[in-house]
Amino acid sequence: MTPEQQATLDAVLEPYRAVIAATQAAYHAQHGVYAQGLSTHTTPPTLGAPSAPDRLLTSPTDQSEAWADLLPAEGIPEQWRFSLAINVYSRGETAGYVIVASVLSDGEAWERRVDEGPQGRSHGWRAQEVSA
Repeated sequence: MTPEQQATLDAVLEPYRAVIAATQAAYHAQHGVYAQGLSTHTTPPTLGAPSAPDRLLTSPTDQSEAWADLLPAEGIPEQWRFSLAINVYSRGETAGYVIVASVLSDGEAWERRVDEGPQGRSHGWRAQEVSA
């Protein structure tokens, strides 16, 4: 994936971060923990071919809310350029969440992580190992 393509996807990701941050702040205030979000897609979209998320109603086993419950209806487009997931962490007084964006490009899975917490688990777009 080229740097230009990565920058385009980053620009698309930025508004999602704002919506997720507001949603997470409200969820944390009510529940004392951050909400987990399972991957929005069974298979991430292919670069240049957005696809509809097929897992917005799937919730984690330890949480009743799914993406459709967490995001405002106007925050959920019909076609997505990447899949999203939210991984949460909590250890003592350290808590946060990582937004994981994934896309397929030229037969490779690419991932970008944005840590919205103190642990510094962020990284730019990287090609990932694909298990067979």
